[in-house]
Amino acid sequence: MQHRQVYEPAFVALLALLISSPAWAQAGGTANTLGQSTFDALRDLIGPIMIAISFTAFLAGLYLVGKGILKLKEAANSRDGSYGAAATSLIAGTLLIALPEAAGMGMTSLLGANGIFGSGDLRAARILDATSDGGGAASQLSQRILSMVQIKGVDNCITSADPVPCLAKNVANNVVPVGVLAVFAFVFLAGLVQLAGAIGELARHEQNRGSIPPGWWMKVFTAVLMMNGPFLLRAATQSITGQTGAIGGSGLMEGASILRYSNVGGIFTQYESVIGHIFTILTLFGAIAFVRGLFLMKSAAEGRSNSTLGHGITFLVAGVLLANSKVSTCIIMNTMMGSGFGFCSA
Repeated sequence: MQHRQVYEPAFVALLALLISSPAWAQAGGTANTLGQSTFDALRDLIGPIMIAISFTAFLAGLYLVGKGILKLKEAANSRDGSYGAAATSLIAGTLLIALPEAAGMGMTSLLGANGIFGSGDLRAARILDATSDGGGAASQLSQRILSMVQIKGVDNCITSADPVPCLAKNVANNVVPVGVLAVFAFVFLAGLVQLAGAIGELARHEQNRGSIPPGWWMKVFTAVLMMNGPFLLRAATQSITGQTGAIGGSGLMEGASILRYSNVGGIFTQYESVIGHIFTILTLFGAIAFVRGLFLMKSAAEGRSNSTLGHGITFLVAGVLLANSKVSTCIIMNTMMGSGFGFCSA
């Protein structure tokens, strides 16, 4: 009870501070908003992090290539003449040195399409190119992400006649588009790290046991899926709902009919704009749930938790349904009430 007495005044004070802040009260601006802050983080982090991953993989690759050459010499001088460990070290080292190209080939080979970053974009992450252009490669990679989204300003909800629709509109326009993109951008980086780790693990395991590590192919498979997050979500949406969905290969499909609600003359007519904004907001939670499913599949492949592939697939399906909540609501309404109430409109 004492904690409640302390927290309630603090919460009220924080809320009052947010409401009275100049950034919140400024209509149409993007400064000091969550969407702009996320946008700035993408600009400052994505390119440098990707190049840092490539640089680390490059050094590890050089080490493995050198080690493979030494093992070739040892194999040539030994009686059994086994070149397996040497060949594995050389192959793994080469793939790590050329990690951007290896990632691009993996994405294109598995799904036939590029993720957020295509093979051409990944060339900027090649460490030899990145170190020769004075850091411009990092900006190029970040710009690839930033070109996919446009931050919209927020309205002043304090003076609005309808504050709830105003709040929903601000979140839907300012936060969700860049939030969806940020989720898949950082998942791409996680997939790139996992791919590099799987390649290095293959070389270490070959030297110790002479076979492919358990679950290794699943790790590579999930790494490629993570790098193709938006495309994979779109493909899953097409399979489950029969529609293209609210999220495409470049993030949120703003203005798509699946994010609009129109029920002229129906019981939800007065809530049309709010429902449409809620559809948009739910896409962010759907993307997060979908990504959660990918990480559960990753954990299952690595055997590090009690998670199973079934848990991961459950989250993947839930993410698809949540990101396309208009279709999900249509199915529920038709099943329970025999009418879609406008949720089944194209």
